[in-house]
Amino acid sequence: TLHIAYFPKKVAALQMEMETALNAIAAVIESSSIPVLLKGVLLLGNYVNSASRALGGAVGVTLESLAKLAHTKCRVKGSQGVTNALGMVVQQLQRSNPGFAETLASDLEGCRAACDFDQHSAAGQVSELASHVRSIQGLALGEGLAAPSSGTLVPIALAPRRLEAFLEE
Repeated sequence: TLHIAYFPKKVAALQMEMETALNAIAAVIESSSIPVLLKGVLLLGNYVNSASRALGGAVGVTLESLAKLAHTKCRVKGSQGVTNALGMVVQQLQRSNPGFAETLASDLEGCRAACDFDQHSAAGQVSELASHVRSIQGLALGEGLAAPSSGTLVPIALAPRRLEAFLEE
């Protein structure tokens, strides 16, 4: 059961989670550097896979492929040690577009805050809150309450007027 006193806190917490996720989405959509990064990744992927008819003509990049690039080691001329393929693409883009790496990091900042967002959990929380609102609406209409003639007293917190006031908040 949900106590009316806790309802605003649960709604506020869920709203904050949803706003964080929406801000991350907006950051990606409004980014000027992410499309450049994806274009660079696509170019690298098509170059590396140019011998394959099935893989050499890709027209898009998946998030999974970005993760794979981050775990693909490579050596870069003029650089000491081994880096990953995604880092190599960023380094190349930084060379051709000074300030690219900083812009990319700034564009992705909002995404870091939302990395723990669980859409299934959020959907479950919304459903649970909606169910509680429907229950309260039913109680406000007098459904499920003992009839006054039965001699059972209805708690003040469940009085239809109190429930109607809560629903209006």
